[in-house]
Amino acid sequence: MKQVLPADVEVPQPLERIGHITSFYLTEKQCPYKTAIAEVWLDKNPDTKTIVNRRYNEEKKKIETEHIMGDKNTKLKIQEGSNLEIIFDYCASDYTMRMEDEHKRILHCINMNYTICDLLADCGDVTVRAAKKGCKVLSNCEDPVTFGYLQQNVDKNLPQNKESQIVKISNKETKEFIKELMSPKVCGLEEFTRVNVVYMSDFFKSLDYIKEILVALRA
Repeated sequence: MKQVLPADVEVPQPLERIGHITSFYLTEKQCPYKTAIAEVWLDKNPDTKTIVNRRYNEEKKKIETEHIMGDKNTKLKIQEGSNLEIIFDYCASDYTMRMEDEHKRILHCINMNYTICDLLADCGDVTVRAAKKGCKVLSNCEDPVTFGYLQQNVDKNLPQNKESQIVKISNKETKEFIKELMSPKVCGLEEFTRVNVVYMSDFFKSLDYIKEILVALRA
């Protein structure tokens, strides 16, 4: 890798490797050499079929994923035995394995009588796991593409949900969802005994929304 980069450009390390995809978080100095970096990585790592780059867009306050080289199929599947199967598009989703320990910590802290708000539900991995513990879950995903995977993952993993309605999902702007969340009888529930705001990889955006919830609760 050093041979294709100038001496003042640091050799990048992958953000994560998940399935057939290797994801980088290239700096401004590294970005002009992204094609060369991808070529070398694909040559040295035959198990990788796709190279992408993730960057945080400060203006839009969102993570953006760019396909650099290789197979353009960026759909992935996470499977835990026969009990859980989550599918998503890595380029459309904010999902990252780097949040897995945090998600497990949150799920360990919740009980079956909790009502959970999965504010940035994305593809629904936390939503599904919480529901399988017996929680009621209100999930929201702004992105229409990822919302489709959220719907699919809920239907596949929780076939009983059509009758029990333990999970209610929506595809709304997060601020609008928060306003509805604060209404007295949101989504058919009389009230919340507990609200847990579960975030994906976009921590700073999550903080903004948490502040809005606290303001609404004080009103």
